[in-house]
Amino acid sequence: MEEITKNFSKLQLALKDPVHTVSLQQFIYEKLKAQQEILGEQGFQSLMETVDTEIVTQLQEFLQGF
Repeated sequence: MEEITKNFSKLQLALKDPVHTVSLQQFIYEKLKAQQEILGEQGFQSLMETVDTEIVTQLQEFLQGF
């Protein structure tokens, strides 16, 4: 019985983990938006120009409609 309780506690803890409760799209969007606000539009664009174009394309596709 103790093993079942232990496993149930682990399951409850795992379900509270942000990896299971936070939308990855929302998280990335919010982080990019925060950087844009901190750096300003021009600074953010300058930063994004240093990112590999394939990564930028993938980010745009991933965040499409967000």
